[in-house]
Amino acid sequence: MYRHWTAAEDQLFRKYGNKEIAERTRRPITCVQSRKQVLRRAGVVLPYMVRFRRTDWTAAKDKIVAENRPSVAMRLLDHSRDTIKRRRKTLGLGPWISPKKPKRPTRPAPLRWTAEEDRLVLNLPFEEAVKAIGRRTKMAVYLRRATLRRKGKQLKWNRRMS
Repeated sequence: MYRHWTAAEDQLFRKYGNKEIAERTRRPITCVQSRKQVLRRAGVVLPYMVRFRRTDWTAAKDKIVAENRPSVAMRLLDHSRDTIKRRRKTLGLGPWISPKKPKRPTRPAPLRWTAEEDRLVLNLPFEEAVKAIGRRTKMAVYLRRATLRRKGKQLKWNRRMS
């Protein structure tokens, strides 16, 4: 149901911003904005921008502004992005720069095959070569043997000889 605007409610436009008027009159902010346009068209002189909130900045609020990105600080403190940017500038912090993400630990570099290990792979039977080397898996020894054969190295021992 439509409620007509009263003269007392119209006076609020001279003192407060749209959000505050909406809260005091219990109307949606879009209704407040529409009413303001109607008053301006009717020739009522309203202040262009009403300062409806002066913030007393505390150390706790400054800490929130300094440690959080602007979008988070806006939500926590209920301020506009411009207000947060101005406060950062006042505190000498400059624009927000996202902190660098820590590097994820990478796998260690693979161990290089030594000439001694290559000699063991070529000269010993498979199972004995795995045991003799010790620090390599069966699959690693198998693949190294295949690599060496592909490079033209000759096995000194193979199954057919046993």
